[in-house]
Amino acid sequence: MRLEKAIKKLLVSAGVSDVYTVPPSVGVCAEPVCVGRAAYERDTKLPAGERGRAAASVYVCRETDGAAQDAAHLCERALAVAAWERVRDLRGARIVAMDVGTPAFKERDGSGRYVYEVPLEFTIKKGGA
Repeated sequence: MRLEKAIKKLLVSAGVSDVYTVPPSVGVCAEPVCVGRAAYERDTKLPAGERGRAAASVYVCRETDGAAQDAAHLCERALAVAAWERVRDLRGARIVAMDVGTPAFKERDGSGRYVYEVPLEFTIKKGGA
């Protein structure tokens, strides 16, 4: 399982709807929650593997600014209390810690919708137990 799919699974299990790992067309979903691609970077080489960090973001798209803020804060709270320890099988990797940042306005998209970003940072251990 990729980290993006694990984040989606955490959001869906918390009751967030319309979550995608690839932004859908507006015809498919006008107000999606999209999980951005995670970028992994190794910090430490260990005898039985390695430890590193992965940064990702959740993007919330809504027609009004207030709705976008509310949905972004809902995602922030859902991820802050998520049972990330239960997410297994990240292709031989394991989440050790997850930090959720404060939602912030990112942009208005080409359709005029408001987009808010919820930044995430993961500590990940690859290999070993």
